[in-house]
Amino acid sequence: MALNYDYITGMMNNKYLPKAEDNIFREDHYVQAKLMGKAKTFSGRQIVVPIEYKASANVGFIAEGGSFTPATTDEFTAAQYSPSMLTSHVTITAEDELRMNDSSARIVENIIKAKVKNAVKSTDEYISDHLWSRTGATTNQWNNFTDLIAASGTVGGIAPADFAGWVSPVLDLSSGYVGDATKEADLVDPSSDVYLKKILASIVAKMKWRVGSDKVLVLPQYLWDLLEGILDPQKTGSKMNLSAGKMGFTALDFRGIPVVADDDMVDAQSGDSDGRIYGLNLDHLYFFFNKGAKMTAGKFIEPRDRNVKTSKINTYGNLVISNRASQVYATGFKSPQSYIQ
Repeated sequence: MALNYDYITGMMNNKYLPKAEDNIFREDHYVQAKLMGKAKTFSGRQIVVPIEYKASANVGFIAEGGSFTPATTDEFTAAQYSPSMLTSHVTITAEDELRMNDSSARIVENIIKAKVKNAVKSTDEYISDHLWSRTGATTNQWNNFTDLIAASGTVGGIAPADFAGWVSPVLDLSSGYVGDATKEADLVDPSSDVYLKKILASIVAKMKWRVGSDKVLVLPQYLWDLLEGILDPQKTGSKMNLSAGKMGFTALDFRGIPVVADDDMVDAQSGDSDGRIYGLNLDHLYFFFNKGAKMTAGKFIEPRDRNVKTSKINTYGNLVISNRASQVYATGFKSPQSYIQ
């Protein structure tokens, strides 16, 4: 019996892709998994996000019967982002089709399930590489952390020159410190001003500048292992974060905040002294997806010059931010790239 491609497309959209959407990033990427878990939908041509900050030009005490002059203008109230299309695909070759034509429905389903799984895994890794890239997004790409979390740069149509609160604190450990963050001895020395726990404490303190409770510290595996040696030298597991553990991730606990390692941020480094630690406030970071294209498979199409039929899986959206000041990163750490290779 010949393959019914409409049936296969329907099976992908109704059976396999919804499950994949729920499970993408669940194995290796804590931050992305958290963002997917609270992703929002939009319709239209733009993503408009209210800015979350606590600043007003006119606040004060007044005497009984006293006058109060409210501000006639307000600072920016919303950021506006353009969505972009992310596309992956499932391909069935002519040979695949011949093999499946005389196969049972169960075999066909298993093959399609495997192809969808591979497409989702590829999407998972592609997005994770992109989010941690040190190169800002270009036209038609989703924003990444380099764009959104920085001490400068226009984001969401707002420039820091127009709104002073629209920047992120950055700690550059290559200057202004006595200790050397590229030396392990200084990172684990409690008397050093680049002692790992001191730097984490400083990051957490700066994250408090704006409200938000869903925080995470992300660092390279090398620094994560150093921190584990500091917090839990006997490797008892008593310093692990329970909330991250319930999601299936191994995370240390620092002042109630999960501390996770991510290898993709190491791959993005320019060298072994270019490690970063990010303090992310996930209350102010969002994935937005168009409800009509959120990991949605299209029809299988055969190009003129190939013996294959391909279904594109489209996701239309972007990563956006509503408060840049609540996000922090520190840079200039030792983080050997060979440590994870």
